[in-house]
Amino acid sequence: MLGFITSGMAVSHLLIVPLTIYLIAVYDWRMALQMLGLGMAFFLAPLCFVFIRSRPEELGLRPYGEAKTSEPGSSGQPPGSRPEGDKGVAFLKERIFWQLTLPYFFAVLPMSA
Repeated sequence: MLGFITSGMAVSHLLIVPLTIYLIAVYDWRMALQMLGLGMAFFLAPLCFVFIRSRPEELGLRPYGEAKTSEPGSSGQPPGSRPEGDKGVAFLKERIFWQLTLPYFFAVLPMSA
C-alpha cells in the first residue's frame, strides 16, 4: 500500500507541475492557483467524498478493539482500554515495524568520500 501511495504522489507531480507551469505561462500565477484550486474543489473533492471510506462500519468491519459480540462491555473492559500489560510500546517488538523504520535512518547517514 505504501508503494501504491508513493507512486500516486509521483504521478501527481508528473501531471500537476507541467499543468501549473503551463497555466502560469499563459496566465499569471494568481490565476493559475485559482484555476487549480477550483479544479480540485469541483473535481477531486467530490471524488474523495464518493470513494474514500474511513469508518469501519462503511467497510462492513467492526471497529478496532471491539469485542466479538456487539454487546457493550462484553469483554469486561471499558471501550478503548488496553489489555493488561500493554504499555503502548508493543509495536517495538514487531519485526515489520523495524523493517519499515530502519531504511529512514540510512538516508541521513553521512556519505564517506
